[in-house]
Amino acid sequence: DNIKILKSPWKNDFIRLVEGARKSIYLASPYIKKDIARLIVNHANPNVKIKYLNSFKLSNFYRGASDLEAIGILRDNNVTLKSYHQLHAKVFIFDETKSVVTSGNLTSGGLLNNYEYGLLINDEVLSSKIAEDYQVIFRDKELTCRITIDVINKASQILDSVPKEQKPRFQLEDK
Repeated sequence: DNIKILKSPWKNDFIRLVEGARKSIYLASPYIKKDIARLIVNHANPNVKIKYLNSFKLSNFYRGASDLEAIGILRDNNVTLKSYHQLHAKVFIFDETKSVVTSGNLTSGGLLNNYEYGLLINDEVLSSKIAEDYQVIFRDKELTCRITIDVINKASQILDSVPKEQKPRFQLEDK
């Protein structure tokens, strides 16, 4: 019972974990969308300290893999935000007693639509070790940088100034 397999869709499991946290939630996911950011802040206990590690790259926002608005939602709700460019892991830790290691990002695709697979670990010793590894990266000032309102605003200005990508449309001809 200490380890449970999580398969898509696992959004309801994620919501239960967020709602159940009383002290801390540590999130690591390269991508996040605004609907999931809202879900997190709407379901988290207001006294819980939330940290989020993202791969804050303009290309991720430009191509729509991640929403800059999601970062703003988290920031506006006192989530501590950091970027780690090498981040590929999707790890979520709740009160350092439960953790999820999964292939799914914090997107509807990651929680609902894509075929994702992961493990829910309901073990304080193992989850505490995962949290320790998370904190080592989160605290490392050479690997990570804070995502501040100035960073968010500058990224928004840059993205607003770049022409939107035009996707070619192909028409198939009937023979």
